[in-house]
This record gives sequence, C-alpha cells and structure tokens, in this order.
Amino acid sequence: MIQYVVGAAIIIALTTETARRFKANPITLPFYLFATFVVLWELLVFFHRITEKEIEAIALFKMIGIIHPYIYGFYFLTFLNIWRARLLNLLCLVPSFFGSVLIALYVDYGVKAGAFGWSYYQKQTGSPLIDLIIYATTIVIMLILVSTLTYLIIKSPSRELKRKFLYILAAFILFQVIGVPITNLVFLQNNPDFPPLGGFFYLANLVVIYLQIRPQREKVVFAQRPMEHIPGKLAETIKAFYDNLPPGFDTLGIKYFKFLSYLRECGLAEIVKLENDKMELISEEKQPIGPTQIIRFIDISLTLMEEKELDQRYSDTLIDFINENYEKISEDVVVTFKKHEKYLRGSTILDKVAGGSLRLLFAPYGFTEEDLDRFSKTLKIQHGELRKTPVLLKFSLEKDFVASVEDYVREGLANGGELYIFTRNGSQISSRLKSYNTINYFYLTPSISTAVKIGEKEKMVSTNDLSQILGAIMQIKNEGRMASIVFDNLTDLIFLIGFDQTYKMVRHALDVGANSRIHFLFLINKETHGKDVLSAFESLFKIVTSK
Repeated sequence: MIQYVVGAAIIIALTTETARRFKANPITLPFYLFATFVVLWELLVFFHRITEKEIEAIALFKMIGIIHPYIYGFYFLTFLNIWRARLLNLLCLVPSFFGSVLIALYVDYGVKAGAFGWSYYQKQTGSPLIDLIIYATTIVIMLILVSTLTYLIIKSPSRELKRKFLYILAAFILFQVIGVPITNLVFLQNNPDFPPLGGFFYLANLVVIYLQIRPQREKVVFAQRPMEHIPGKLAETIKAFYDNLPPGFDTLGIKYFKFLSYLRECGLAEIVKLENDKMELISEEKQPIGPTQIIRFIDISLTLMEEKELDQRYSDTLIDFINENYEKISEDVVVTFKKHEKYLRGSTILDKVAGGSLRLLFAPYGFTEEDLDRFSKTLKIQHGELRKTPVLLKFSLEKDFVASVEDYVREGLANGGELYIFTRNGSQISSRLKSYNTINYFYLTPSISTAVKIGEKEKMVSTNDLSQILGAIMQIKNEGRMASIVFDNLTDLIFLIGFDQTYKMVRHALDVGANSRIHFLFLINKETHGKDVLSAFESLFKIVTSK
C-alpha cells in the first residue's frame, strides 16, 4: 500500500522541478494541476485502503470519483496549450466538470474487504441513460486526448519531437486507456484481492511525460533561399522573432507551435515551412505579402515585447525591418505606434525608426522638436547615445550651469522619460525647475537617519547612509521605465562624507545603471577641487562636459 505515498512523493518532486525550470512556460500550470490531482488521487486511495470503517472507505472513494475526471481534464489542457495557449482552452475542462457533477449526484460505491485493504465496486445508478452518459463521457475524453496527441505527432516538425509525442501517446494508451480501466472495472470489481495497480499506472504515465518535457534547447536551422515576393528583411526578422521567444518554451515543440500561432494571427503562417528542424520561408507571386500582414506582424511584435514574451534584443532587428519597408507602411506605422505609445516612450525604437522623425508625435504637450535633442546637440551626439552614456558636467558658479541642466531635463521629458533629481531642498536647480510638475525629487540631507516621504513626488534621503541613495537608484531601475537622473552635486557630497565614499557611490550608481533604461547627469564644481579629484571622477565617464 505504500506505493501510493511513494508515488505521491515522487510526483511532487518531479512536478516541483518541472515548474521551477519552466517558470513562464504555458504548460507549467496545467501540468502542475494535473500532477496535483494525481497526488490527491494517490493519497485518497491510500487512506481509502487503510481506513478501518466501511463507511469512511466509501466516503473517501466518493471523493476519489469526484476528482478523477479532472486528471483527464488537466492532462488534456497541458497538451492543448502546447498546440496553442489561449483562454479558450479552458473549455476542455467542461467535460471534467460535467463528469464530476454526474458522479457526485448519481454514482454510489460499495466496498469489500480484500488482501490489500478495502476494494471498491461501482453500483448502477438505476438509470441506463445516466450510466451511459457517465461511461460515454469518459470514453469521449480519452478519444479526444488520443486525437490531440496524434495531431501533435502529425504536426511536429522533427523526428525527435514526433518520437517524444509518440512515447507520451503510447504511455497514455497503455496506462490510462488500458491499464487503469481494466484493473478497476474488470479485475477489482470481481476480485477484491486483486493487487491495486492504479497507483503504478498513474505514476508511470506521469514519469514518461516528465522525461519528455524536461527543458532542453531545440535547434531550428533557417534555410537561405531566394524570396523575390517577400518584403525586405522579413526572413531575417522572422528568424530573430523565433530566436527571441522565451528560452522556457524550448521543449516539446511549444516554441514552434506558439511561433506559428503568432504568424497565423498576422496572416504569415502560410509562408513558413518547418520540416526535420529546417525552416524555410516560401512565397508565391499569386499570394504576395502586403502592408496589412506587415503591420500585423509589427503590432504583434510590439505587444510581445511589451509583455516581455520577446527579448528586448529583438528590437534592433524589428527597427531595421520597419525602416526597410517604411515607405509602404508609414501611415499605418504611426497608428500602430500610437497603440503602443506607453511602451515606446520608454524604448529606443522611436529614436531609430524613420530617423527619429516620429518622436515629436509622441512628445508630451508643451515640448517642441528642438527639445527632443536639446542637450544632446551641445555634446554633438544623438539622443539615443545620450540614453546609453552617463555624463559628468563640470560647472562654475559664475556661469548659468542650471540652464544646461534644464536642457537635459527638457530632453528627457520630451522623449517620454521619467525625470529624477537628487539635490538639496531649495537648491538653484530645484528652484529653477519647480514649474516642471512631473519631476521627482530626492532631497539630500545629513540631518535624518531614515528616508522620509514629504510629498507625492518628494522624498528626503540621508547622505550619512549611502545605501539610501543607491537603493533609490535601484528602485528607479527596477520600475523598468526610461528615466533620466540628475545628481546635484558631487562637490557637496565630498564635503559631507569625503572623497572615498563619494567615489564609491558614483561607481556603484554607474554599475546599477549599466545596460539599463536609466541614464545619469552628475554635476561637480570644477573650481573647488584639484586636478587629481576631477581626474578621478572624469575617468568614470565617457562624456565629460564643462559649463
């Protein structure tokens, strides 16, 4: 009888490991629920077998009967999500719910004492129609499952994938279609001393599934061939689209089937042929690919990038593709970009499409075309480069250095970014920029020990605890939005905590901002420090400017 407990423990371990590896994979949740119901079945059968009272054994098996249909339901949902993950798939649980309700309302069980504890037998409901519906529902679910697995075998693009689904299908037929019904409905119904094999069958079936769905990289080679009727760079873009889908999808063909479902949405599925791990793009002159399909493809790409189902590295390839076909789709691109305005404001895509000419369409009210590169032009660089490169501004109190800071602020806001300023409360910068009501302020002060929020966009942080400053920067980074950070200024901080601590803080801040969506403007008074101090900070920055 210990088989049920051991089986449940093994299933929990395998399922936990699968869920840990898959993470966002679309089969994780249904597989987890499938395994959960199998574990419940195993444990309930164990307690049903060993309980002392007949009435308790019957009650426990009634519970087993009620949950049993969901094992098939979530099994079905797991493989349906491999083919195409969508909310509509949840309808496959309807037969399970229907079967569970029928069992709860109409099915009664009896038990007999046997060599292995209580053994159940099913009583007739008294209604031939109800009996027929119950048995027919189970048979229909099994046939649908067999059909789904057979379909996946036929549609699988490689021999290896076909083999995996074939093993799963064989295990399902052997253990679930043949093993469990014959054991329960034939042998146990007539002989209560017959060994209980159901636990072994369920465990064996789940182990076979686990062995086939372990995450592993499935390689697909894109074949190169002339494609006269395919828009420029579409082949490279589709390949990059496929390559940048989440790594967790690289198992049991999930990535391939998901890839095809996306192409199907934009009318491009017909041009993809994948056989034996070799993908080709094909197109006929009679069915040319037009602007509608291209725009749908761009729309889906942006949606998936926004939802983080596509790696952000895909954006460069997508930008090249849009630019290559921009003349044909320019008006539709604007409409599509407006749909994704919130995401695009925090990306570099607007900087690179059509030479950055679309940025003004997305600039907040009150900003001009000049504002889009107001600070960058003084450095003779593009805004896109400014986003990737921290800047050190050496200032003199005799000159209007705050005007340069305002240029930096206006450029950041005009391009749809967030703006954060670390400064003293009442500083020249905070006084000059108070009319910009979207700026977030962190006021630096040695007079407090813990951070204090003093307004909706105002917070005081201690200069005695640099972890508060670095923590605030880390929080800005983790929000994931494009952000400009002004730090005013290093000279004050050196006088408060010393050169060594200030230098370490800047190093850590730049490390936090590296390869992220935040960028910095640090200020230092060039007339207060010697060459050694200025040189030390200048060495940390690729761009150093003076005012």
